[in-house]
This record gives sequence, C-alpha cells and structure tokens, in this order.
Amino acid sequence: MSFTNNQGSEARLEKKQKGGFWLRKWDSVDVTNLLMLIAGHSLAACAPFMFNWGAFWVALLIEVISGLGVAIGYHRLLTHKSFKIPKWLEYIIVYCGLLSGEKDPIYWVSVHKNHHMYVDTEKDPHTPKEGFWFSHMGWLLDNEYIAAKVPVFIVRGFIS
Repeated sequence: MSFTNNQGSEARLEKKQKGGFWLRKWDSVDVTNLLMLIAGHSLAACAPFMFNWGAFWVALLIEVISGLGVAIGYHRLLTHKSFKIPKWLEYIIVYCGLLSGEKDPIYWVSVHKNHHMYVDTEKDPHTPKEGFWFSHMGWLLDNEYIAAKVPVFIVRGFIS
C-alpha cells in the first residue's frame, strides 16, 4: 500500500498554477473520474427522450437520499461531529453519501476538514479563488492537487 504525503507539494501547486486544471498531467484515476462524470451527464441528457414517471421518481429519490447522505452523513456527522446516533444508523447514512459519487468518507472528510482549517488561503483544498467550477466539483477530479494541499497521510487505496 502506498501513502501520499505533503512532499513536493510546492512543485505540484506551482505546476497547477502554470498549466491550469485541464493542462496538468492526468493519471488513470483522473481519467476514470472524468469519464464517470461525462457518462452520468450524457445519460441525463438522454433522459427526456426515454422519459417515464417511474424512472423520474426513482432518480429523484436517489438524488434526495445521496444529497442527505453527504449533507448529514459526511458533513454534519463525520466532519463536524454535530450529533451522535447508533452505529448501525451512522453506517446507513454514510452509505447513502457514497451514492453521490463524491468519493469515500475518509477522503471527503479529510479534504473538508482542511477546507475549514484554511478557508480562502493557499492551503484551502477547494478554495473559490480557483474558480467556481473547481471549488464545487473540480477538486474531486484532481487527486494530485488535493494530495499537495492536505497535509495528512492518506492511504492511496482509500482515495482512488
């Protein structure tokens, strides 16, 4: 198992600033994430031509469940520890967050804690200073950039 740490972070960040998000070196994880994002949006674009109410209600239900999984499970429960619930219910809520496609809980929480620690500074992993798209979605596609910004050891197998 390999570990990612903060070594070489200045060089990575400098490369990012020079080449921009789209011109950087892409690895297989980056390409897979981008293809999943494109595939999901392509299927959504086909939805009006294949519309039926049953599929609509299922999609809406999954959207609500996954959104609540991120907002309540990843954000409020795991990141901020705002409340306590039984372990079995915690697992269910956090699993619902996995349906959102925003990566696993360990990755999401570590990035978000660093975001709160370094809000709108150079160390903020998804600062709005990088642009609207990057601060909301792009950071999920850029593993190297996040590895340079997050100063804790993250097990590579969990963030892939």
